[in-house]
Amino acid sequence: MNPIRQLPNFDFAGENALRKQAELECESQLPKLAKVYEVDGIADTVTALSGHSIVRLLVNRQLAFIEIKVQSSPSGNQPYILRSTSFPDNGWTVDQAPDSYVKIELVDKSADACLATSSLHKSITELLAVELLPFNNCIKTSYSQLPTARHLLTYQAAPHGRLGYYQLIDTKDNSVLAQLATSDVPQQPRMEMSVSTLNTSFQRPGCRTPHTALMDRLFRTGYKTKYAKER
Repeated sequence: MNPIRQLPNFDFAGENALRKQAELECESQLPKLAKVYEVDGIADTVTALSGHSIVRLLVNRQLAFIEIKVQSSPSGNQPYILRSTSFPDNGWTVDQAPDSYVKIELVDKSADACLATSSLHKSITELLAVELLPFNNCIKTSYSQLPTARHLLTYQAAPHGRLGYYQLIDTKDNSVLAQLATSDVPQQPRMEMSVSTLNTSFQRPGCRTPHTALMDRLFRTGYKTKYAKER
């Protein structure tokens, strides 16, 4: 829970009004988005992806890789790439400096670079028990100081007020391919929804988790499916 919500003078009415304002603007933006954005990989600069989203982007959408920005822990614990969603802390921590990037990808098991299952976040191992990796594949992680992906998920604060925007950026020309309004503050995205599984459009994320709604439209370049075309 956000610690500020525990304060006696926290403005719940104002916070709820702001969230409603953001959701209304987001809902007006959603129909304008493309059904599919083709990317080779994605760099999550706001550390907003859930464990389930990571697996589904790699397996279902066949992204070549995902890069996640390492965040410092506000409680002084180890830096993390997947935030804690419960108490005690259940985040995916890493021995890397904040603001560096962890690259996650699928590789052939023969490459001898597999990450031990015990090193994966619990949400990932639980999902892989029912949504299996491609045959003879495993998860590999590596590290870099800067992202290498052409496409970025970013957060942009509004010029005035408290609203912000999650944006899908193409760094080739620094263009904004898509954006959705949010009342989230940086480093505190809501995590209620994950990227949907294929052929389950009724479970697709919406404006309660706008960053996930953007990621739900990603498919690897050239990866064409009946599902993607009909979305």
